[in-house]
Amino acid sequence: MDTGIAKEVFDLNGADLFKMLPRPETLKLVPKFGRAGDGILLAREYGASQAKEKDSPARTVRFGSATGSPSLVEELSLLAASDYAKKEGADSFIILSRRTVTRTMYTYGMYASGATPAGYESQLRVILLNSQSLPADLESKRWRLIKVDDVYKSLQPKFEAIEAQKLALQKKT
Repeated sequence: MDTGIAKEVFDLNGADLFKMLPRPETLKLVPKFGRAGDGILLAREYGASQAKEKDSPARTVRFGSATGSPSLVEELSLLAASDYAKKEGADSFIILSRRTVTRTMYTYGMYASGATPAGYESQLRVILLNSQSLPADLESKRWRLIKVDDVYKSLQPKFEAIEAQKLALQKKT
């Protein structure tokens, strides 16, 4: 290996190395699954919400958090999509598109201004469906169905265990 490249690759100071490390998912940082507020009394940005599209079966399901990592809000948005599907009598859904955004809070003042990390939000554009009665135009996309029960089986125990650990820690203090 070229010594110049090796020096560039392996010559990291502590601050650079720290920036490269994954963000820890400690109990305090794991967001609690729940619905977002109404935007009047409770913040709309944190928790799960959905927005149905006009004249379309599609909707955007989102989960936002000030503390969780991108992977956590992505998992919680899947759980939220499953939750909305179950409440509306659907047993599955198809993801049409997805994105995860980093939130930043900007502050402006007379003498100083700045940007502060404000969490992440995962957005899923989905169609809620019943696997037994798919519309004809979606029959060829059956392989893309995500079963509500599969999501619950995979993710719900994880987040229930985390909430139980948080509760046990609160009781100790």
